[in-house]
Amino acid sequence: MPAVPTPRTWAVNDNLSAARLNTELRDMANFALEPPWCRLTRASTLPLTTGTYTVLTWPTETSDTYSLHDPTQPSRINIAYDGEYELISLVSIAANTTGVRGIQWRKNAAGNPGSGTLIGETHWYQPLTGSLTQPDVQYDRLTEGDHVEVFNYQNSGTTLNANPGWAIIRWTGR
Repeated sequence: MPAVPTPRTWAVNDNLSAARLNTELRDMANFALEPPWCRLTRASTLPLTTGTYTVLTWPTETSDTYSLHDPTQPSRINIAYDGEYELISLVSIAANTTGVRGIQWRKNAAGNPGSGTLIGETHWYQPLTGSLTQPDVQYDRLTEGDHVEVFNYQNSGTTLNANPGWAIIRWTGR
């Protein structure tokens, strides 16, 4: 990917041309108006084994600027530009009144909850009689070529389903 557009420092006698204006103004404005981001969803349930982190897969792209998601690796969101990213996920776990629920974002884990770098993690210690919806927001500085994944955890003593959910990642600045 090309670098994040950087404003030019103009000199007094710089000549203007269509190509230069397009590069310096149009391309920067287009990037600012629609920076890298994607929204991914899963419409089906996914079994979560008790006591382990399970990587979540996202088979559907509802929006994906800059091709951040590769359907052949449905758990990964690939980073196209260096910068600060906002990572948001919302996952609901089937009803059960026992144990803890958790969600984490990992960088470069390749589907393995023990690999890569932990970006952030949130746990809920009060399971409800109804399903528990887990919102999670993390921020991290990421580098082109990194990938991020969402992992879900529960320790109810039995397998529970992660219900349909979604994930969003968006570039927020250098």
